[in-house]
Order: sequence, then structure tokens, then C-alpha cells
Amino acid sequence: MKKKIFIILLLIFIILFVIFIFVRVQDIKKEKEAKQEQEQEELEVIKIFEDNVAFQVFIDNSYDDVDRIEKQILEIDGVKNAKLTSKEQALEEMKEKLGSKSYILDGYEGENNIFPNSFIIKLEINSLNDIENIKNIENELWNIEGVRKVDSNYSSYIDIYDKYGLEGLKKYVNLFDIMENEGSEGLENYLDEHEDERELLRY
Repeated sequence: MKKKIFIILLLIFIILFVIFIFVRVQDIKKEKEAKQEQEQEELEVIKIFEDNVAFQVFIDNSYDDVDRIEKQILEIDGVKNAKLTSKEQALEEMKEKLGSKSYILDGYEGENNIFPNSFIIKLEINSLNDIENIKNIENELWNIEGVRKVDSNYSSYIDIYDKYGLEGLKKYVNLFDIMENEGSEGLENYLDEHEDERELLRY
């Protein structure tokens, strides 16, 4: 009788142990899948920031040594590259945008050029920590002698990610792609069919 009870208890123990192992294996599997999903999301977020976030730094017209400023920009940790747009290029680009009304800029060539030299700065982003460091990069850019103004779109991307997550970021990027490829009319047509995405443009 005692032997039978022992065997029954042993069987119960074995069954419970097997159940415990099975549940634990499933938990580990779910944890692994969740970690992989999180890592994949982080990679997508990092790529979106690296591909789309940039600074534009405008140089005071009293400073002609743009090479020195470019060197200082490239020395900042997290800066990937810096592309110069000269004041002459800026003038020509504005004339192109004005089209038939470009005549209003006649006489602004040479010493009369009112446009500043500027740099478009792309960032090297390899982790979420690099995203958190973007504000520090902005502060360092402001500290460079000769820098008149620093513009960036990074705060919009951070705000959208904080509020809407990865899917919100993807939608935000998509809106700009539509604007670039189809113009304002194409964007408006898209928003008429996706009204919930219109609020993203507030950022």
C-alpha cells in the first residue's frame, strides 16, 4: 500500500515537474521573441533617425573661414558628415524656387549676397543612446564661433516616437515621401483618405 502511494506521489511529482518545465520553456520562448521584436524595433527606429534627422547650420556672413567651421563640426562626436551650401548656391536655389519671380533677387550677387553659407549635417546613429545624444550635438554646434543659427527636425521625430511609437514614425516619414513625390495636392488627397494621420503634421 505504501509502495503504491509512493508511486502515485512520484507520478504526480513527475507530471508537475514536466508541466513546470513546459511552462518555463514557453515563457523563455516568449521572452526571446519579445526581445527579438524589441531589438528589431530599435533597429528600425535607429534607421529612421539616421536617414531622416539632420541639422542645418547657418554661418554668420562676417565669417569667411568655413573650412575651420566645417572641421569643428566634423570633430563633434556623432556627426557623420557635413555638406556645405555656399551663399552663391543658396542664392541660385532660391532663384530656382521663385521661378518667374526670380528677378526680385537681381542685384544680390557678389558682395550684395544676403544669403549665408550653411551646412547640412547628417548624424551617425547606431543606438538609442545616440538618439538621446542629439541634443548634446545641437548644443556643441551652437558653441562653434561663427554659427548664427542651428535648425533641426529631430525634436519632431522624438515627440512622435514618444507618443505614437514606431508605427507613428513610419507614417510621419511616409507623409514627407508623399509630399516630395506627389506635391502638396497629392499629400492632401492622401490625408483625405487617412484623416487620422493629419495630426502628425503638427509636429
